Amino acid sequence: MSARYSYFQHFGKSVLVSRYKDSTLAVVFTAYFDAAGDVRQNVLAVAGAVSDFGKWKRFELAWQRILDVEHVSCFHMTDFVSFEGEFKTWRGPDNAARRGKFILDLLACANKFINKAFAAAIPMADYTLVNRRYEMSEADMYPFSICGRMCVELTEKWKKKHGYGN
Repeated sequence: MSARYSYFQHFGKSVLVSRYKDSTLAVVFTAYFDAAGDVRQNVLAVAGAVSDFGKWKRFELAWQRILDVEHVSCFHMTDFVSFEGEFKTWRGPDNAARRGKFILDLLACANKFINKAFAAAIPMADYTLVNRRYEMSEADMYPFSICGRMCVELTEKWKKKHGYGN
């Protein structure tokens, strides 16, 4: 797939075929979670954003330019905050301004190219207590799926509020 032919364009054309337009809205959810630590301290969160295909394409290009300036192939927040992987040399007070500018540039990029962001989170300690009492996991109600469903519900409410069809 060429750089000019984005994932979002491919997805849109695959699903909508001749009805595809750059102005068609698309919802993309990405989940970030930490399952490695002590469950009494962890929070599972799902976050997503909605935008049209044209904006997603511009987002991809702008995001990649920010990464290219810093010679970063892919942004992983876990690596960024722990100075691992491509961010090993970013540690220390001498790099504080660099880190600040980089994260602000990424946030500004996201803010510029999305129509609306959605998020839901569950503190794992709370889920564990509720699950013990109500056996939620026995009904396939896990934290990830609960948060994901909440994001979908928030997206549906936003969609209806702004008059967007299916």
